[in-house]
Amino acid sequence: MVSVDWIQARAYARATEVVARVRQAVLNVFPEEIRGAAHSHETSATGYSHDPITVVEVTLRGKEECSTAFNDILRRLGPSDCVSLDNTLDRRLDEDCTLFIRLAKQEAYRGVLQLGADSDVISLRIHIVHRGRCPRDELQTVLKEQIERKGL
Repeated sequence: MVSVDWIQARAYARATEVVARVRQAVLNVFPEEIRGAAHSHETSATGYSHDPITVVEVTLRGKEECSTAFNDILRRLGPSDCVSLDNTLDRRLDEDCTLFIRLAKQEAYRGVLQLGADSDVISLRIHIVHRGRCPRDELQTVLKEQIERKGL
């Protein structure tokens, strides 16, 4: 079993979007019972065409809460998304044991987690450790097993 140190979910609310809906989509990534433990932060930015953009970021810390959230994310992904995640795991896990997942923002607003294929996504960064360290190959094997158990 892996240990999750933190999970960060980030999405952009562009000028044509309602910030409250984007915030809700990001919060929907996390199980309802632990959303109160997450820290939410919003930053104003300006786009390439000088359009206003709000960056919505939610960070969850705490091994128990993060493990619960990670397992919930895997459980809520559909079988084909779990297969895709499993097949691309080597490209999603960096040398610091951070797992990168992009979820469809519109679907997340509706409470459905689905891997995102376009630019309208919620970017997840999930920092994982296995047995207190970060052996990438060993961690990748353990994650593959966990994805296969949860998603298939």
